[in-house]
Amino acid sequence: ATATTVVAQFVVPAIAAALVGERVRSIRAERTAWTALAAGLALYIAGNIYCVAAFPDPANPPVPSLADIAYLTEYPLLFIALGLLVRERVVGFRPSMWIDGAVAALAAGAFWTALDSPSIGATGSIPASLVLHAYVVGDIVLGTAAIGTLALFSWRVRDRKSVV
Repeated sequence: ATATTVVAQFVVPAIAAALVGERVRSIRAERTAWTALAAGLALYIAGNIYCVAAFPDPANPPVPSLADIAYLTEYPLLFIALGLLVRERVVGFRPSMWIDGAVAALAAGAFWTALDSPSIGATGSIPASLVLHAYVVGDIVLGTAAIGTLALFSWRVRDRKSVV
C-alpha cells in the first residue's frame, strides 16, 4: 500500500475517531450521538483492516464481503448521530421534524434508484449490484441529510469542532 493509501484509509479515520472520542468524553448532553459516530468510524476502520488483511488486491475486493457489512452498517450509525445532534441543537425541535427528514431522505434515495434501476444486475450478480447501489443510495441520502441539517441551522455551524 502506498503512503497516501495508508493515510487515507487508516490515519485520517483514526484522527477523526480520536477527535470524536474527545467529544464523547467532554459533551455529556450529546454523548449518545458522538458515541454513534465513533462506532461508525470504528466500523469504517474495521472494514479497511479486513480488506487489507483478507484480499491480496484490496483495491478490488470481492463484493459482497464482510467489509461491506462493516461499511454499510456505518450508515445507520451516522444517521442516528446526525439525528441526535439535530434533536439536541435545534431550538423548538418537534417530533414531526423526524418524519420530514425521513421523507426527504427516502425521496432522494428513491429518486436515484428509479433513475438507475436498469443497471441493477449489471455488475455480474444481483447481490453485488445491490451492495454497490446501497453505497450510492447511502451516500446520497446521508449527503442530503447533512445539507438539510446545515439549512436547518441557517447554514451556520454552532461549534466548529462539530464539522469534523
